Amino acid sequence: MRKKKYCLFAFILALSWSLLKPAQAQAPEPGQDVVQGQNPNPGAPPVNPSSAGWNPCPDSLAEEGGIAPPDGQQWAATFAPYVYHWKPDPEHRYAFAFALERNVTRQRFCGLSLFRNSFGQPSAYVYAGRSWDNFWDNPRLSARVTVGVIYGYVGEYHGKVPFNWNGFSPTVIPALVYHFNPKDSLDVSMLGTAGFVFGFSHRF
Repeated sequence: MRKKKYCLFAFILALSWSLLKPAQAQAPEPGQDVVQGQNPNPGAPPVNPSSAGWNPCPDSLAEEGGIAPPDGQQWAATFAPYVYHWKPDPEHRYAFAFALERNVTRQRFCGLSLFRNSFGQPSAYVYAGRSWDNFWDNPRLSARVTVGVIYGYVGEYHGKVPFNWNGFSPTVIPALVYHFNPKDSLDVSMLGTAGFVFGFSHRF
């Protein structure tokens, strides 16, 4: 069991590195059709962290040659009102989450989520992430992965998440996103063996 936990921890570290290392290509704008061979965002300025307004994300997320997010889409707010559990537990309580993200490039971001966990405890998740647009060759779909640290799950619920140390635990959350338009989307985030959560996001 301990060996499996160490393998999972190594996987989290490797995934964190893959998110932070420079990317080689940019994907189309979510929710927009792109003509084959056409630049999806012609004339878009490269990322310049010093001139992009307040940015709480680490500079390492600003990949060399990365394209800055469009005007009015540097931030994203998410409300997640519903969590589905694979295995319901009598101790489960209503869980919900709010998140605020800063888009450093069109594919990289960081964020903070404040939520009430499934056992009624106030919790927080600080993370960095990456998205892949035009998922399954569908301009309205994108996939994303966030890697970060959760604080919560203390006391008798300490063992409900792996690698929990005094309430802090590393976390990887993949998600599938459907874009209604370039600014509004529906997110479905996988919570490992616990279940998944539905969220609504708006870029601004």
